[in-house]
Amino acid sequence: MPSSELPLNGAADTDSVPVAPVVLLAARPQPRLPAWARLLVYLITAIVVGVVGNIVGSIPGVVAVMSGPNAPKGLFSPDGLDGDGLLAALPAWSVILMSYCTFVPVAGVTLVFARFIDRRSWAEIGLVFRPATRRELLIGALLGSTVVVQTLGYAAFGLVDLDRTEHSVLAAAVSGLILFAGVGFWEELIFRGYLLPNAEALAGRVGGILISSILFWSVHLMTPEARDPLTGLGLFLMGVLFSLCYYGSGSLWLGIAMHASYDFLLVSLFQPHSQINVPTVYSMDVLAPPWLVGPPGKAGLLDMAWLVVMLFGVYGWLYRPARRPPHPQPLSPQTGQGE
Repeated sequence: MPSSELPLNGAADTDSVPVAPVVLLAARPQPRLPAWARLLVYLITAIVVGVVGNIVGSIPGVVAVMSGPNAPKGLFSPDGLDGDGLLAALPAWSVILMSYCTFVPVAGVTLVFARFIDRRSWAEIGLVFRPATRRELLIGALLGSTVVVQTLGYAAFGLVDLDRTEHSVLAAAVSGLILFAGVGFWEELIFRGYLLPNAEALAGRVGGILISSILFWSVHLMTPEARDPLTGLGLFLMGVLFSLCYYGSGSLWLGIAMHASYDFLLVSLFQPHSQINVPTVYSMDVLAPPWLVGPPGKAGLLDMAWLVVMLFGVYGWLYRPARRPPHPQPLSPQTGQGE
């Protein structure tokens, strides 16, 4: 119809003019608590649940150690074991059990908070499967496997000596996959999936990365290696690296794959951790000065250089503003595709 014959309300005759369908978008539910309160309540709850789970999970292993033929007379007596020594003495099955008893309940708490306190969708948390997920898992695994190149490079230049252990490859692979696949998933869910977005809401993106990375380092203080200044800095930078992976990919899967593959290859293949008594294929003796190449479980200057290279690489290739998503979780909750 001519424009002079349009109805006064501006609506056209729908029999002659196609009208686009109207899609009503529901407003995103607001969190039930402010960011500072969410962080505070979550941290208190997660610490309590984690400590209780850790104690419960360690009981079978402690009983096995204390009732064995070489059991010390007292846990904290001069001829007994201190806390660090006890952790190192636990058998592999006990280490895995303790890890699952600690992190599975904390991961459950994390999901409850994310879904019902923060009121975030699975896509916003970063756990939806989408067409890019396979690629993210592959890229993450490849990034984590660079530790193999790093360690073989040390060996090629005579900085370390790799000796075959008595453990079978199968035992090292099975125990390592069970342990570190879980660790990679839980730690990324906790630190990047929950703490990082809430810390960002409280202190901005840079502040959120710093806060979550400090918390990532602090949770490793239960092992004496993390109390070493250079090793502590390395753990902090690893937290920054995983944060860049999270923001750059828009999901948790790339960071999960990188985290799990790095820990698995480092500990189960090359470098037995003094506080993680799991089978390993090779033992690594450091021939270089410890400040240059860290002994097992610790970091040296060359290890820090590797981390810096990884940081610049991930920042320039994945995170830089020209290529990163406009929001850390730019997925549609309905389709799992980018909005």
